[in-house]
Amino acid sequence: MQLRHTVPSNSHIMEYRRAAMLRQAEKVLVSFDNDKELLLPRGFAGELLAFEAHTLPANISNFEERGKRYDVCVYVVLKDAVCKPDHLDKVSFSETNNGKKAQVTDYTMSKSATISGVIEFYDTSLKRVRFSYPFEVTSDFNYQYTTMEGDREACSQETLAKLENPTLPFPTDESMLLDAAKKLNGLVAAELRR
Repeated sequence: MQLRHTVPSNSHIMEYRRAAMLRQAEKVLVSFDNDKELLLPRGFAGELLAFEAHTLPANISNFEERGKRYDVCVYVVLKDAVCKPDHLDKVSFSETNNGKKAQVTDYTMSKSATISGVIEFYDTSLKRVRFSYPFEVTSDFNYQYTTMEGDREACSQETLAKLENPTLPFPTDESMLLDAAKKLNGLVAAELRR
């Protein structure tokens, strides 16, 4: 694919140029750069670069082979990683039915991890970044469960259904960041397939 004539007002022109650059390249290397030396869990880069071979064009590799010359290097540059602390909300109320009473408490657990940075498309022949796109990916954990004290027969059907959800621990920061890396993997793969 070679772009000979382009209309400057076309809103997709940069996307077309980037796609042309990737398609014309014999070898493309995708790598991860933690230039801020952020503290990341073991396996983060592996999750990020774990592309299924059949989902990407054949000219794209996620591991560097010694002695190979790459026409394009795609760098996933991490600039920030933030884990929000565990957050637990609770609401208590009473339920009654035929003189039976129960004290019910609904709990909502939430937590998130956000990673952000830039995806750079480096042209090795020009020795410069030709395209770069910022990214921000968030992994969210939201869970609800209910407890009660008193007579179970006082509870509504809705409350009885919520009581089936077990109490869970909050996920670790590490697991939240690994989940964000998996989501970023999907985003990077989509950029490479365009």
